[in-house]
Amino acid sequence: MLMIQIIEMRWYKKDRNPEGSLIRKKYLCPVELKQPVLLPDNSESVYINEICYYQHGEEVKEILPSSNNGIVSLKDLELNCIDIEKTEDGTYKISWYDDKDGRVQRRGGNKDFGKKGKKLKNFPNLLNETAFVLKDGESGMIRWNNRYTSYHGQHYLQCQVYFVNTDTLNKDTFIREYDHEYQQMADLF
Repeated sequence: MLMIQIIEMRWYKKDRNPEGSLIRKKYLCPVELKQPVLLPDNSESVYINEICYYQHGEEVKEILPSSNNGIVSLKDLELNCIDIEKTEDGTYKISWYDDKDGRVQRRGGNKDFGKKGKKLKNFPNLLNETAFVLKDGESGMIRWNNRYTSYHGQHYLQCQVYFVNTDTLNKDTFIREYDHEYQQMADLF
């Protein structure tokens, strides 16, 4: 069964400095689970734990996460910039794509260009690639960032998503050395 932990951090331009970066670094790592979770026998299910933070100066607050937390069906799971496909041999193919939502546009090859039934089939110059494939017992992490503009000014987002392909879930499931790492960290000047 695939286990996913999403750590998301948001901050405004005034906190984009070395001191702010050191503060954010403490929160951008996997965390222990707070409560036990009973896992279903269904191999098409995914466990997801989402933690969202907002930094304002030296203070970091946890924002209420989306309703994604808990057990969800793989076919119903929708994650920003991430596509997950379970293969016939039981491995998970984890892909990252640029959702074109932020101010940084990542261009490249689209592995799904022209393929019927794929959500990104019509975008030829969009970065969409396989980050890694998780076999049973393996783990991987994806890290990316982006810059946005709103009425309040520029704000920033960094996401770190941790994946573990295992049959057991305990409070330390995400605290580990990861087998695979994929990054799309842009210079957000």
